[in-house]
Amino acid sequence: VMIRQGGQVVFMSGVTLMCTFLGLLLLPLNMLQSIGLGAAVAIGSAMVMNVTVNAALLYATPLGRWILIKERRSTRVPPTSEETSSEPLLSTAAENSNTTSNIVPKTSLWFRLARFLLHPVYSLLILGAILLCLLPVAYFSTKMETSLDFHLLLPQSSPSLEAYEELLEQDPAIAGTAAPFRLLFDGGDKSIDTTEGFDVMHTVVKELMKLDVSSPHDLNETASLESNALPGRGTIVDVDAAWAQPVASVGRRLDLSVLDKETKAHFTGISVVQNQMVSYSLYDTAMKCKAKEHVHYCKIEWMHTLKVLDDQATSPDRKATYVSITLPVNPFSQEGLDWLAKARSSLEKLQGKEDLKGVEVYLQGSAAMAEDTVGIVLKSVPRMVVTTLVVVFALMAFFFRSALIVPLRSVVSISLTLAFSLGATVLAFQENLLGLTSTDDEISWLVPILAFPIIVGLALDYDVFLTSRVVEFYISGWARQSSVVTGLHFTGNIITAAGGIMAVAFGGLQWTSHTPVLIQWSFAITTAVLLDTFVMRTMVVPILMGWMGIREQCCKSADEAVTQRRVVEGFDSSNDDGADDAEDEADEAGPAVVT
Repeated sequence: VMIRQGGQVVFMSGVTLMCTFLGLLLLPLNMLQSIGLGAAVAIGSAMVMNVTVNAALLYATPLGRWILIKERRSTRVPPTSEETSSEPLLSTAAENSNTTSNIVPKTSLWFRLARFLLHPVYSLLILGAILLCLLPVAYFSTKMETSLDFHLLLPQSSPSLEAYEELLEQDPAIAGTAAPFRLLFDGGDKSIDTTEGFDVMHTVVKELMKLDVSSPHDLNETASLESNALPGRGTIVDVDAAWAQPVASVGRRLDLSVLDKETKAHFTGISVVQNQMVSYSLYDTAMKCKAKEHVHYCKIEWMHTLKVLDDQATSPDRKATYVSITLPVNPFSQEGLDWLAKARSSLEKLQGKEDLKGVEVYLQGSAAMAEDTVGIVLKSVPRMVVTTLVVVFALMAFFFRSALIVPLRSVVSISLTLAFSLGATVLAFQENLLGLTSTDDEISWLVPILAFPIIVGLALDYDVFLTSRVVEFYISGWARQSSVVTGLHFTGNIITAAGGIMAVAFGGLQWTSHTPVLIQWSFAITTAVLLDTFVMRTMVVPILMGWMGIREQCCKSADEAVTQRRVVEGFDSSNDDGADDAEDEADEAGPAVVT
């Protein structure tokens, strides 16, 4: 009996849970795919263990006999004829002529709650009040703005993060220095360190510097090292003449003190140093100074600076180089990502105008890589969500033999739970209404993606458990509302206890974890578990089942006739009788009960 009835529930719950986690395989990121596959394998293993090893242990140990006796006593209906100890767990109405039973005590909390949930007026008021409380919070789920910032993934008490935050207090621009962008120039089969290559680099850099509206530099002669170009192509005579000038004069014209710390972007490479353009003549002179025979001509630090930059940024075959771009804002922040989007748009325009003369230009960096990766993942999220919900709809329709009502009710209630939990997360962390965050009101992009399969899975688990129990009582001969009352009575405590345990398990991360992404994720999961446990499964679902009926949902293809349906003793049976008139008429025609 346990394997036939309990095993079916375990199978339905396990399969739906596995499908929700396997939905992560639709996301193009190995980390998320491995999480989904690992969780699905773990759930499948637990499902097999429960219907095999656990069943064998219960059969072979005194604990199993004690549980069976206790369950038989709690679900036995008053005998009206000779019965033996081998009677089924739930006696059918065909075997019992009584129509009332005290299987649910009037003092039961669930009995009292059901009197309101199944009342035609009170149920409407309760459902309206619930929706009035949930929908405004659920609306904020559409306002969620996720962040790529890496500090959300680090423990707040970690020494590295503390040192990073101390540096930020001293100089906010350190965020851009820690994660600079790189402007890559690929000349293909041509050398990049030529006059033509420098022209292309200057064109691109000047275009990107226009995005820096706060910069005081207008790229005029005084702000550019083009005015300091050496005569000719840097022959020995030219070099002698140039460095015969007073060092102070040269140093003044090549002064780096003009750097403005408030500039949005600072460019440094072989063609530009700290937003000052380097002419090809000056670069060529510096390269001649690299030669050992000309080392005595390098009388100022600038020549050595260009030499170091060339060694670091230019490839050995001289066909590629890069320019470092440092932002005074966090590249992972919204300001940094906005600059990245505008810079890429500018590069596309230059490519379209053919101003790059065959040179390929790329904008690369840790923030750019993260933005590209997360962008691809987020584009795949709608497909994952829709596919998961469609699979859930199909599974619920198959398991409960309902083409529309049961799966639609499950999908809608789960969607409301998901929207409310994410909306509450936005209010708690993005809007900081509860004062839970000190991380610049940002939500990690991982939170909604990792929360989705868990919330859907847990909500489905409780839904399957409650619905299966209600259907079990109905096909055993109980009237519609009495089946809901009885099912709620026998599953309410279990669902509440399971939900409470899950809430404590996930909610514990709020106080034990120092990592923002885990705190946000646990808050979303805990909120969803509490809502689903104490509101959706114990209040909303019984109301909807009372309205829509049970036979219409999943029990139309019955095999054994039920001559008279039983009602809970002390319950308002008039509602049941009136609601079941159509069902009783159909029963007289010979409907059967699913076994």
